[in-house]
Amino acid sequence: MFTSKTGLIIPTRNRPKELYSTLDFLYKRKINFFKTIIIDSSDKNLKKEIIKICNKFSAKLYFSNPSTSKQRNIGLKKLIKNKLEFIMFLDDDLKFYKNSFNIMNSHIKKYKCKYDGFSFSNTNLKKKSMLEKVKLSYFIEKIGLYSSDKGKVLDNGWQTKIYNLKSNLQSQWLPTACAIFKKNFLIGKYFDESFGSYSYLED
Repeated sequence: MFTSKTGLIIPTRNRPKELYSTLDFLYKRKINFFKTIIIDSSDKNLKKEIIKICNKFSAKLYFSNPSTSKQRNIGLKKLIKNKLEFIMFLDDDLKFYKNSFNIMNSHIKKYKCKYDGFSFSNTNLKKKSMLEKVKLSYFIEKIGLYSSDKGKVLDNGWQTKIYNLKSNLQSQWLPTACAIFKKNFLIGKYFDESFGSYSYLED
């Protein structure tokens, strides 16, 4: 499994239950990473709980101010000098199918000589909200505010969502909710921290 040569970075904030669920899935499926790093920006009243979770799953814990970009950069700095082949970024609240990592592994094994990184898209089973329906309307697309095309970056700076893919997609941006990159590709690179604490569109 590619994970044995991979450092895992998970930023988290005020979501101990979600973090526990993610780490517990990896543990129960015997998906072992070379090193797992959690960068926490939770409120003080949750820090003890986060520490307990990280100790249970043998994850290295660091603290940070709230900022997804900054938290990822801290993890990157901690891992970049390790003898790794890959570095993986993972959101703390993702749920996986039982065979998700097997599919990732076969894809990476097949294409790692061709690509520097891989981003795996989400499955969204929720019904479209009213806002989503408006964004995807003919009028909104006609005036260029949004697009029904997945993985597109518009002239106004908005990026269109990527999920529920049925085949590979050539995209103008990559979601980092679940992304794996060759470590050597990431040397000298970092996430833009100018987006602030919310880090919206940091991908």
